[in-house]
Amino acid sequence: MEHNIQYQTRIIILESQELFRLGLHTFLASRPELLLVAEFERFEPLLEHFAELAPDIVLFDLLAESGLAFRQIPQLRKLLPNCRVLALASNQEQALLVEALHHGAAGIFGKHQSGELLLKAISSVANGEPWFDRQLSHAVLLAESNRLAAMQSACPPLAALLSKREYGIACLVAKGLSAKKISTRLNISEKTVRNKLTAVYEKLKVEGQIDLCLKAPELGFCREFNQSCSWDICPNYAG
Repeated sequence: MEHNIQYQTRIIILESQELFRLGLHTFLASRPELLLVAEFERFEPLLEHFAELAPDIVLFDLLAESGLAFRQIPQLRKLLPNCRVLALASNQEQALLVEALHHGAAGIFGKHQSGELLLKAISSVANGEPWFDRQLSHAVLLAESNRLAAMQSACPPLAALLSKREYGIACLVAKGLSAKKISTRLNISEKTVRNKLTAVYEKLKVEGQIDLCLKAPELGFCREFNQSCSWDICPNYAG
């Protein structure tokens, strides 16, 4: 059977565990829509050849270089701003997840997840959407939420600048939902969701969905990561 593939997403693997790296190689090499351009065990050789390899996605092991390599993600983003980093994590790395997002990872994928889910994660990140492994990240984001909430000053939250609909959409975005899923949930067009998000990002002075997720507690909303909010009913909305 012939595959009509107009563009192959270029993938680099940085993975410290040999068996997992071999498994990724075998799985990704079988996908006609993906092009595995290189594999690395260490960050330094990756950085040396990064620009010439020109990947779209880097699958980045959070334990590479004893859990220190991910702090160099900004170097990759500086060389290729359009390249996205999908962090590969297991339960042992929960303490690193928020820090990885702060350093520029576009998403978190759990190593315990299936290959089919990995394909969805790669597609999502390649299309500019963040990807969260909810099982791994929600507890960590909630801990970050509580930490930031404890640091809040007495100033009114910036989220008070939003309309109720903007607030509800921002709440769902901060919980990891895509614009498409939000439009389905709220029964409005995806274009409307994206227009509202543009206004939200401008009002709250955040750069995008991941930035909003990380700053949600600081902004005064979304301390409950259960995806239960709708635009007119939100447990944290005080307006």
